[in-house]
Amino acid sequence: MAKIGLRGVLVACVLIISIGRAEIVDEDIDSDGSSTDLIRSQSEKLFIGDLDGRVHALDAQDGTVLWSVDTGGALISAFQNESLFAGSLVVPSLSGSILVYSAADSILQRLPITAQELVDRSPFLADDGIVYVGSKRSDFFYVDSGTGEVERAFIAGGRAASMFGQGGHDRDQRAGSKVLVGRQEFCVTAIDPATGAQSWNATVSFYSDVLSLQPNGSPSPVTPREPTVRLVTTRGGAVHAVDRESGDRLWTAHLQSPAVRAFSMVGDGERAEIEIHASASSNDNHYVDDDSSVLGEDQFHLVAYTGNRQLYARGG
Repeated sequence: MAKIGLRGVLVACVLIISIGRAEIVDEDIDSDGSSTDLIRSQSEKLFIGDLDGRVHALDAQDGTVLWSVDTGGALISAFQNESLFAGSLVVPSLSGSILVYSAADSILQRLPITAQELVDRSPFLADDGIVYVGSKRSDFFYVDSGTGEVERAFIAGGRAASMFGQGGHDRDQRAGSKVLVGRQEFCVTAIDPATGAQSWNATVSFYSDVLSLQPNGSPSPVTPREPTVRLVTTRGGAVHAVDRESGDRLWTAHLQSPAVRAFSMVGDGERAEIEIHASASSNDNHYVDDDSSVLGEDQFHLVAYTGNRQLYARGG
């Protein structure tokens, strides 16, 4: 096992409780929907992954949620043993960083290695004797893009599980476009070798991709294009589509948790990844300007996630 020291090498970060340059705007959405003609076409769909682990398909014209698929629960979670890790909280970041927040002196520190890097170097022994072990899991879901029906799940370890029993293969070949939704999960656990008890653990997951599939199951040729919108997400799960040129809000969709990754698809070929900005407002009827959620390399915005009562961080 490789041996590295983690004691004393936490990198100090700036604790951002609110984002300072936000231009908070309160504006009613156009009731006649006239501004939605800026969205490219009625065949365009947005695929949005949220913090709860759900992927949603939305009509790009008006934000109507067409279907939702659960990929396996919340993207972030953490645990700390109060007897071994007293007075501090492990805070996963959506970027993969692992932060330690000291409640006593309100200091936020970052481990000098991400969850992905910890998993790659696992197992290893730290200078203080703590053993770190990690694991990675990759899942893919074969989904009917029209109905949201999960036809087949490709699970960690290469196992393929049909969702329809013996008839699954035949139903995979029926008419209708399909999308492949991917998710990667990185889990890190710190163990006290003297007792075998966990000191802490953290899990961070990512949506790896959303791909359109041909009837034979192979990926459709992708034609990159420039997105026409950007998305603004709030802590309560509201998602605002904002025109990139004018800054006008086109529509608002209400999910159950904040959006973390999004793609736009037109038909089976044209695709764009859509940038997502995080609003610092607790009011779901607010959205922010282009620069308001831009944080420095060592700046984080701490957010309370009600889904599993977990504190998480954006930025970094």
